[in-house]
Amino acid sequence: MDALAVMGLALGMRHGTDPDHLAAIDGLTRIRPRTTNGIYFALGHVLVVMLLVMGIGHFLASRLAFAGPWSLILIGPVNLWRLLRGAAAPRIRSRPIVVQLVLLGMLLAAGFETASQLSALILAGQGSAWVLGVAFSFGMVLVDGLDGYHEMA
Repeated sequence: MDALAVMGLALGMRHGTDPDHLAAIDGLTRIRPRTTNGIYFALGHVLVVMLLVMGIGHFLASRLAFAGPWSLILIGPVNLWRLLRGAAAPRIRSRPIVVQLVLLGMLLAAGFETASQLSALILAGQGSAWVLGVAFSFGMVLVDGLDGYHEMA
């Protein structure tokens, strides 16, 4: 396996453990308990990562950067209100609202720059940006998917 791919996988796995990912997936699981929350969130994040790889992510990030932090700020009070109210876990709907999870993943990807993300962008200039982007994305989906699954266990 290519060293760049291994580094991309490691950085993607590290990125999946960033506090914004953990908080978003935990918050989503409290609002909509599903084992797939982490995967759908990560897939939204991956869309932005791949747009960055293609070179058009800067355009998207410059227009949506404000929304990422506000999304987390909104999830926090909703969870606090539910906790203080003593609300029971919400009933699981027969069909998940996947679009909302993917959109939140996209917004947070556009709104936050983390050390692992910046490291991956720097490494992209050292070889194939596609290999790095796919490996980074796979590592992130793996960790976020496990986090979402773990939250439900």
